[in-house]
Amino acid sequence: MSLFALGLAAHLVAGILLGLLYFGGLWWNARLFAAGGHATTSILLMVGRIALLGGLLTLASLEGAGPLLVMALGVLIARAVVMRRLPDLTPPVIPAQAGIQGCHAQPSFVLDSRLRGNDGNRP
Repeated sequence: MSLFALGLAAHLVAGILLGLLYFGGLWWNARLFAAGGHATTSILLMVGRIALLGGLLTLASLEGAGPLLVMALGVLIARAVVMRRLPDLTPPVIPAQAGIQGCHAQPSFVLDSRLRGNDGNRP
């Protein structure tokens, strides 16, 4: 194996590790923010993740287009891995919360007087 191919393989592994760190941190940051965590902590983590990703991709670009592209490919591979391993975070739709009624119910469209442009005193 040539030294160039070995370097590309190292950049691929580094890109996968960087992507796992980035997207795993993104998932953790989203959970922290959704749980009511401090906004400043979430913003600092976001800035740190972006700076780390941008900095390491910039360093790879200094070595040429090949290492940059291979590292970016590693980040994309890691994204697919993280997205596949995450639990489905979509909350289930509960019919009562969504306003869904039985099939026999007739839809009712009632506009608030403010939406019609009336102040409520006029017909």
